[in-house]
Amino acid sequence: MTATTALQPPNTAPATAWRLTNATEQKVSALRATALTYLRTALAAQGRAHDPDALFGPELVLAELVTNAMRHGDAGQIDILMAVEVPHIWIAVSDTNGAAKPEINPAAPGTLPRGQGMRLVDALTCAWDTIPLGDGKLVTAVCPVPDLDRSRPEPAIAHQRPAPSLTPSHDGMAWLTRACPVDARASLAARWNRGENSPLPIGALFDAVAMNAKHAVAALDHLSTHGLTPGPVLAHYPPTGPETAYFLIPPGSRWPDIEGTHIVAEGRTLLCPRPGSTSNERKWLVPPDGSGHLTDPAHLADALTTAIAPANPAVLPAPAAGRRP
Repeated sequence: MTATTALQPPNTAPATAWRLTNATEQKVSALRATALTYLRTALAAQGRAHDPDALFGPELVLAELVTNAMRHGDAGQIDILMAVEVPHIWIAVSDTNGAAKPEINPAAPGTLPRGQGMRLVDALTCAWDTIPLGDGKLVTAVCPVPDLDRSRPEPAIAHQRPAPSLTPSHDGMAWLTRACPVDARASLAARWNRGENSPLPIGALFDAVAMNAKHAVAALDHLSTHGLTPGPVLAHYPPTGPETAYFLIPPGSRWPDIEGTHIVAEGRTLLCPRPGSTSNERKWLVPPDGSGHLTDPAHLADALTTAIAPANPAVLPAPAAGRRP
């Protein structure tokens, strides 16, 4: 990846541009990291506090446009330009295949619609367009600069587990969106882009076991001590009321009758922030990584009864495993 001065947009602040040659998935990932560094620096220079969690929208738009150019254009040379002019972020991606234009196409009966990536782009941008360039094309998109001034204090978390040193996971976000119907995914991404929680249906991609957050942290420590990797765990720390955590487990799993825990009923929804962020007192203790790995309910039940029962004899499993209600 080498710098280039191509694709300077008119009437904008000075831009930064890159050229990908022989583009690969690894090079696209490296570009995303470089672009985020540029965006944080440019926003800070224009007097805006910078927060990596709030930049996932522009990051996703950039990744989608570059991936489209790589898959449907000429991966031999892709030019990328980004500029920041508050309150907007300008992204442009060009390739040498003018015939393959990004589109959002309706689905034929009984099929999934094509152009799902561009539906996300459409939801996360103020506007986007395709401009012919001789034998190639230039795809431009304008993203709103998010409100990065978070004056609201973080919720007081009494039993917070140390946060893992992970960058926000686009793969985890993509995996979570699979819980929703196809026609609801763009709306889900838009809610995340606004810093809101999105309701994800229970029972299709995962089930959820609810419990006291303090017990969840103890169970996580037990699993870690025994070399067992948990799946995603979501915590809710309201200003008043009980602090609750949700372990995501495989759909249709059996769960023993452990006092203080319950399976969230199928058909209900779980309000989730974007992976790597906190929204309305909800945050991921273990964020989804995109692999689809979920906590083994047998391991979780053992961790709870082993780690919690000595301190709280009331937390014991019933003799027989119960079915999900």
